[in-house]
Amino acid sequence: YQKVIESAQKDSKEMFQALTRLNEIGHDIATAEKAQDLLIKAGEYMQAEDPKSAVPLYKEASDLLPKGKEIRYLLGSIASLAGNHDISEQALLEAVTIDPAYIPAHYALGRLYELTGRTVEAINTYETILNLSRDETIPEIRPSKEALFTLLDQQEVNEKTKEAHRLVSVGEWREAERTFQEAILIQPEKAVLHYNLANFYHQSGQNKRAEDVIEEALLIEPDSRALRILLAGVYREQRYFLKSIAAYVKVMSLLHEEPESLLHLTAFSGLIQSAVLLQKATAEAKLPYLEGLRQQSKEPGLSLSFFLKASALLPESPVLAYSIGTVYTQMGENRQAFLQFKRAIQGDSGFYTAHLALARVAIK
Repeated sequence: YQKVIESAQKDSKEMFQALTRLNEIGHDIATAEKAQDLLIKAGEYMQAEDPKSAVPLYKEASDLLPKGKEIRYLLGSIASLAGNHDISEQALLEAVTIDPAYIPAHYALGRLYELTGRTVEAINTYETILNLSRDETIPEIRPSKEALFTLLDQQEVNEKTKEAHRLVSVGEWREAERTFQEAILIQPEKAVLHYNLANFYHQSGQNKRAEDVIEEALLIEPDSRALRILLAGVYREQRYFLKSIAAYVKVMSLLHEEPESLLHLTAFSGLIQSAVLLQKATAEAKLPYLEGLRQQSKEPGLSLSFFLKASALLPESPVLAYSIGTVYTQMGENRQAFLQFKRAIQGDSGFYTAHLALARVAIK
């Protein structure tokens, strides 16, 4: 390379290429040998899957090659792998300072910014790459486009989520709902956005809507502890205590290896609360249920009101649903009876009497 520089014309392509290679390997034999030895030792550490021990050797080699962009790109990539983000950023910034058109270092820098949650810097870096080239035969171009679009979406989602929470804090419920929904439309695959909307519905007392949103989110992330704890609370607010207990049990099963975690303790506490409320509701529903039975043959309308009162206290009860259906049958309200018998069967699939009653009313 030195001979090329001596013989090549000034500012020629050959001279530039020779200088670039000398920058990467060393301008004299002693420097090149020392740098090569360091890289060999660092490579041995990498083969042993020990990037932390390799980083100081790559750093020392880069200090020997002050104009080497490739060694800095390598140092930045390995330091990021080892969790040394400060060293990684410094090395990659030095690489793109040496050669502002060095796309691999720009891309590695963008990935580092993503990894460390610096969204604005990541967006700027990917935009820089696409300003340098749009040629998709270059390996970094397509992933840079994809990452940029994703980050721009995420930035918009973050802004809308922040605005939605602000609207909630000032009581602008309709606008808050619309803004939460707009965030979901941007990234519908993000379960956390569905959680935000469901939690908003839960806080505003719209628990049926919250339940629907959570059920949809669980298709995206079935093992989400946060979603299932929220669902358990939503069920409890609707007095679906058995479903609430089941949801809390599911959370505890997902956290069986973390029995001391906050979420596990929260689920256990919620389970106890739902169980206590179930016992209380059962006791409260007993009196109107018995009164409904007493009135059923004499005053079906009055009996129905008692059964409905009991069912409002304990809406999951298949027995109460069956009793309501029976009264509707007496009153000739076959459509309503049909729905109640179906509800009884949903609560207890083995409820033979309800199946028989459903068949009879279906014929009618």
